[in-house]
Amino acid sequence: MDNKITDFSMRDVWNMASLRPDRPLVERDYLWASQLNQPTVDNFLSMKGEKPTNPPNARSRRKFLAGNIWEEIHAIPFKAMGIYVNSQEEVWTHGRIKVKGKLDLLVHGKPDYERARYLISNLFFEGTVKDYLLNVVDRFNNMYGDSDFAPMVRECKSCSSYVFNKVHTGGRIIGHELQLYHYLKGLNLPLGYVDYISKDDTLMEEVRVEYPNNDLEMRYERTIDELYDYLVHNERPPVSPLIVWEGKFNRNFYVEYSNYLTLLYGFETPEDYRAFVSKTVTSRNAVLARLKKIEKGETTPTGKPIVLTDKNKIALEEIEKAGFNIKELVADMTDIEEEEVNN
Repeated sequence: MDNKITDFSMRDVWNMASLRPDRPLVERDYLWASQLNQPTVDNFLSMKGEKPTNPPNARSRRKFLAGNIWEEIHAIPFKAMGIYVNSQEEVWTHGRIKVKGKLDLLVHGKPDYERARYLISNLFFEGTVKDYLLNVVDRFNNMYGDSDFAPMVRECKSCSSYVFNKVHTGGRIIGHELQLYHYLKGLNLPLGYVDYISKDDTLMEEVRVEYPNNDLEMRYERTIDELYDYLVHNERPPVSPLIVWEGKFNRNFYVEYSNYLTLLYGFETPEDYRAFVSKTVTSRNAVLARLKKIEKGETTPTGKPIVLTDKNKIALEEIEKAGFNIKELVADMTDIEEEEVNN
């Protein structure tokens, strides 16, 4: 009997292999370092062991896997050069709430470039990947030679072009900085970097984080203090606002991707949330853009003065009811093209 397979699906093997079972959710007495910039209410429910109503779906989990793959590639040159110390080491701090994290990469020592070239050339790499990794080692050799490297944490984050460009132009991802700061704080190390790798074109950007740092220390302790008070009184914290101000009105990322989106906000999916707030975000930004034009004395294409419509005035009232100061928003706002608003 001929059992030779004449056709098979790698797609099914590949896609199913990327799925992993959920870790059991239990009540715990510590916060993960990756949660240090998340809303207090989400952290409260997570520590209480509350079952998520909106856990990561299969696509999100595959994104996590893609990040893990980039972390492994990121570590290969350091491992091959012999300056890799470890990864996934548990790092703790013990304040009012314990914080736990697993660092991506700790490096230290003098590189051995010949060892690196030999190992990379004889590992399971061929063609472009092998050549790329060898080029990384050669560039490292040219730039740093026989330098002896003090212990340093490198935290790898694979990201979209949108996030990469934000970091590249000076934007901050505070949660990532706080996560790295936790490792520096727990290990009492003076310096680390968040290494951002664009999944679209493999470019890397890096953000330098020092310890101690007054801004990050304040944020770190504030997160813990706010959460501690609610845990002590066993009182659920208030929910996050649906719309936030970031130089313009935006959807709240932490609401949109909350594991408790349905429980806390009543939306079944992130798409439902986006549909609910998008019109409000658009109208608020439009009226602020119009106000800024009025302040500048700009006119319509026909030369008439720009004025507020009735719908604009309603939008302004809603902004004020939400607790915002209109003048402060207009002064703080980034350049926004006035979006189409029905008059």
